[in-house]
Amino acid sequence: MLKALMISLMQFAAPQMGVDVPHDLPTVRYASACAMQREYEGEAFKRCKSDGELRVGAFYVPATNTMTLPEGFDPRDVGDQSILLHELVHYMQDASGKDVVIYLSKPCPVREIELEAYRVQFRFLRLRGVDPEAFQGYTLRQLATRMGCDGQF
Repeated sequence: MLKALMISLMQFAAPQMGVDVPHDLPTVRYASACAMQREYEGEAFKRCKSDGELRVGAFYVPATNTMTLPEGFDPRDVGDQSILLHELVHYMQDASGKDVVIYLSKPCPVREIELEAYRVQFRFLRLRGVDPEAFQGYTLRQLATRMGCDGQF
């Protein structure tokens, strides 16, 4: 079921991104919220206090072609599908070489890479009757103005 969902989501994203659907899929693994935060932030992350303080919902690592999703990920849930889609956009940026073009041509490349993923994710949610601003807690405009060049708030 996950493989078919991933292909379907990439087919949704590809025309919006101006790239082809990759032939391969990334490796998917699951981890607890604390484990994801620890892995994402490395030494900067000291200890997991509560899920309310965690900022990483999922992530993709180009070097290993691996996507990490939260334990309890439900492929039937539209919100979880949108999180998977967001990370698949990063995978597709990597697989197509688009991320390199962005890094070489934009003053704030990480921000641009994140904003593209959010744009696709927000459109996906809207088309499924979900308010993306309510789901994420902010609008795309807020994202664009609050996000630093490093992609962080």
